[in-house]
Amino acid sequence: MGTVDVHNLLDEPRALCRLNDARKPANLSIDEFASILPESLQPVARIPTWRGKQSYEGRWWFSTIPAHVAYASGRECDLLVWLDFAGSVTQLVRDPAVIVSARTAHTPPLRPWLYVQVEDGSRRLFLHAKDVDRAPDLADVLSGTGIGVEVSSRPDDKELRFIKWLSGYRFTRFRLPQEAECQIRAACATPRALGVAIHQIAQDSPYDLSTIRGNLYSQIWRHEVDFVDGYSDLSDTARICAA
Repeated sequence: MGTVDVHNLLDEPRALCRLNDARKPANLSIDEFASILPESLQPVARIPTWRGKQSYEGRWWFSTIPAHVAYASGRECDLLVWLDFAGSVTQLVRDPAVIVSARTAHTPPLRPWLYVQVEDGSRRLFLHAKDVDRAPDLADVLSGTGIGVEVSSRPDDKELRFIKWLSGYRFTRFRLPQEAECQIRAACATPRALGVAIHQIAQDSPYDLSTIRGNLYSQIWRHEVDFVDGYSDLSDTARICAA
């Protein structure tokens, strides 16, 4: 389905997608597609590969789902990291559908690369930046469905570097029992330097300095603890405070 031209001779746009556990693609009306949650879909196409290909595809462990999500470029990976750090995504699927406009044999199909639902239940389809001119077309097709349209944009470089570094602590191995994490946050109730906080917590904790540091970074990733002065400094002199 990823390389074949798709034409629609009907008076309404259609969405071609793959439902979980279905052997064949589904040809749905836009309202039918809008009634399906991202978690009920699987990608309509695989990321193409060939001998000698030079690219940045891979898989990102998305901590809030939790599951691996494939990406086909460094830009896609950056957006996945950004969305993961935001912490509000509850469902996500890449390459969710091919959307074909009504009665067209020449207009290229719309190919959103990401379909996301967040905690408040709202949903968005993401287009690549190169498809920005097609965003109004997709928004028109989806009008009245409650699904928003967004064009992927690269986050701020400095903030993105910080988030990528911090993402190493998104895994559950850096978490501690809830009571221990509450005690660590209580010790950060007022702003203080990261290094000072780690040593003060260690005085009344059975955990060593390395474990406490890792858990603090984990809680910063989960927005339980924040850097007071933003993401410009990762040193032990950077001030932190419980959220």
